[in-house]
Amino acid sequence: MSGVKERPIIFSGPMVQAILTGRKDQTRRVVKPENLNHNAGCIRKWLDAGELGEHLLRLCPYGKPGSRLWVKEAIRRGDWEARPDFYHGGIQYAADGEWMWDVEGPCQWVWPKRKMLPAMFMNRGMSRITLELTAVRVERVQDISEADAEAEGVEPIGVPVIDGGTGEHLGDQPSYRYGFSALWDSLNARRGYPFSSNAWVWVLGFRRLT
Repeated sequence: MSGVKERPIIFSGPMVQAILTGRKDQTRRVVKPENLNHNAGCIRKWLDAGELGEHLLRLCPYGKPGSRLWVKEAIRRGDWEARPDFYHGGIQYAADGEWMWDVEGPCQWVWPKRKMLPAMFMNRGMSRITLELTAVRVERVQDISEADAEAEGVEPIGVPVIDGGTGEHLGDQPSYRYGFSALWDSLNARRGYPFSSNAWVWVLGFRRLT
């Protein structure tokens, strides 16, 4: 499919594993009006008014249905030649230990004295996963349903069930939403977007191509 624009997207190790095993076909990313190269105040008004039509979705930095995303993930280096600024050997993916030996062309290794390369520095030639967007929408992060939380590839977390009359603990009910909120906070709370902030998010549905 020629002429399709590809954009990078970062995933953590556990989420890479979830994609590879087919457990993940959704991801959520914070809507940051100031980064959309548009009038941020206007975008916030659209969001607050619930006007989530094409005029907003067209601004999605990840593209529209049919667009492709290539996954950036943490890697380790294998053999390399004498020139430390370019890499010619295999790479090992930190998420699952898989090796790639046919890296496309010489790929720059940003930190020649370190064996691990953080996901943000991966280039296209090192990426093994390509996704195609199947759906794009905007919603509040707390609006995620149990089914969508499961589609995020998270593990469920037990929620205590308490008898309203006696206060007795009746056991734990597995919840994908609670699992998702824990994952969300581990990735976004330190960036100022905890689950409790109920930020607006891009909801990206995708299918794996490679």
